[in-house]
Amino acid sequence: CCQDGRLLEAETLLRQTLHHVPLEASYRPTMIRDLCKIYLAQGKTNIIDPLLLPELERYEDYPDLHFLLGQSLESQGLLERAFQAYQRAASISGDQVNQKYVSEQGMNTFRPLYRLGLISERLELQEDAARFYHRALQHHSLYRPALQGIASAFQRLAVTDEEIATLLIQLVPPTNAAQRAAIIDSLFAINANEAITNLSRDTFPLELETANWMISSLIITGKLEDAYTTIRQMASLATQDNHDLEYLKKWATLWAICSWSLFGEFHNDLLTYVPDELRFGLQYIQKCHQQQKVDPVEAEVDPLTLHSSFISDLIEQSVKLHQPALSEALVNLFPTFRSELAAALYKEVNRNEAGEHFIRLVSDQAADAKVLFYICEMVFD
Repeated sequence: CCQDGRLLEAETLLRQTLHHVPLEASYRPTMIRDLCKIYLAQGKTNIIDPLLLPELERYEDYPDLHFLLGQSLESQGLLERAFQAYQRAASISGDQVNQKYVSEQGMNTFRPLYRLGLISERLELQEDAARFYHRALQHHSLYRPALQGIASAFQRLAVTDEEIATLLIQLVPPTNAAQRAAIIDSLFAINANEAITNLSRDTFPLELETANWMISSLIITGKLEDAYTTIRQMASLATQDNHDLEYLKKWATLWAICSWSLFGEFHNDLLTYVPDELRFGLQYIQKCHQQQKVDPVEAEVDPLTLHSSFISDLIEQSVKLHQPALSEALVNLFPTFRSELAAALYKEVNRNEAGEHFIRLVSDQAADAKVLFYICEMVFD
């Protein structure tokens, strides 16, 4: 039932079984764990605490239960009590756990240590946060949340992005693709884009796993010609090696943004590498741009409707990459997408510009539910 997403049925079955299972049954603590996970997934934190507190007296050395209690308390804003629960989970030795319980990986090491770091960050104890993240990484050096956490904590401690990059390289020596991806992903998560573009290509060569972040960083830092050249190289490589189309889709979007920022249009030199659905979308936008108007509907399917998700994605990505030329051109061509532009600006914390679009949308009685929600959130803040 859990695997099929039928959580209510799974909850009912587990609760019924707990009434009959003997206390000494070896599988009983696992059932408690699974029931708490179901409660958490449904947001029923008010049930978890009274269930777990007596069970933790029976299974005080089961880190998964302490961790789940911490998650429940943290979601309720009870940070001090959550902190204590995570500390208890992290204090239990691995030998105790392996002999007695079914436990998920890292429940007494990197997972609670990461949550301790996160709570410390929320309490603005950045040095404590960095120490907890560092301890988590000693148990699992490629645990990305902890890598991103330590990068974020040091950034808040006014450590330069270049120094943070050096630290991550020390923590995770970039000797294979997975390690290099973990480092670049963590730097991208804290917007250390300049540091990414300055990484040595000898140590960090162009790879399918990291190209998206590296190209995005080049675009954000204004190195558009370098980004354009890199996209051409990666698109050619992906086509030759017959790699997943998902890579090409990502690079096609980046190429479109880059091309428009450089030339004010989509150049044809990469269209041969672009998947059909995206190529048709780009050609439709280019045609509308050349005519400076949206074509009237000539077929059974409105082409604007057909390409709407692609246009929305282009708008969102161009805002994220700090390239307003394309997003503004798209909204001028297709005014019905102004809501997407306003929402993208708001999510990127460009509140003033988003607010101008919000006002216009409300004045035109064109604000959708998402825009109205963001307006309420701004007023509330």
